[in-house]
Amino acid sequence: MPKWGKKYTEARKKVDVAAKPSVSEAVQIAIDTSYAKFDEI
Repeated sequence: MPKWGKKYTEARKKVDVAAKPSVSEAVQIAIDTSYAKFDEI
């Protein structure tokens, strides 16, 4: 069984797997849940 990191686990809690968000909502979720230490955009 894999052990996930703290930041991954935190980000995973914010995402509702059953929901199908619109494109703009999906982009916002991706931005909010990214955990890189540099500016990806």
